[in-house]
Amino acid sequence: MQKFHSLRLEANISFDQQERWDLINSLYTEYFQQPPKKSGKEWMQLGFQGQYPETDFRGGGVLSLQMILRFVKRNRTLVKVMEQDKAGFFFAITAINIAFFMKKYFHLADFLVAGKDS
Repeated sequence: MQKFHSLRLEANISFDQQERWDLINSLYTEYFQQPPKKSGKEWMQLGFQGQYPETDFRGGGVLSLQMILRFVKRNRTLVKVMEQDKAGFFFAITAINIAFFMKKYFHLADFLVAGKDS
């Protein structure tokens, strides 16, 4: 039960672009193995919708960013394989959507109401 409560706390942290650049920079550095860029087509390569990754985190919040960073740290090679797949799988935005639905259906986020927020 303690894990659930700690996850619930994380799920309610809003995504503040200024405060979260450290995590975004860590994601870039971990994945691309080079100094981070605030914008660029590389972000789309990782599966973001555009060249500015921070705009995609609204629904998933900090929890989604942490989830993506953990997954990339543990499975960078797998993510690179997914990125090269021509089937149109967008890793980052898919992970953000998964985090959003987890927050919604497990009642993790105070600001989401299951059945109301889609």
